[in-house]
Amino acid sequence: MKVNVEVEEDEKGEKEEDEKEEEEEEKGEKEEEEEEKGEKEEEEKGEKEEDEEEKGEKEEGEKEDEDEKK
Repeated sequence: MKVNVEVEEDEKGEKEEDEKEEEEEEKGEKEEEEEEKGEKEEEEKGEKEEDEEEKGEKEEGEKEDEDEKK
């Protein structure tokens, strides 16, 4: 009888350990996804700023062209 109790406790401990590992793995995947999302947002923000900068330079160039025509 004592052996059965020990086996059950071992199985229970292993099950809890497996569940804990699974939770940690899911947490790690979630953190990785959030990190990738953050990097993507930063990249998009950088591209947007670059586009706005190019647009500003283009408008500035057009304004200079108009000034030269006058």
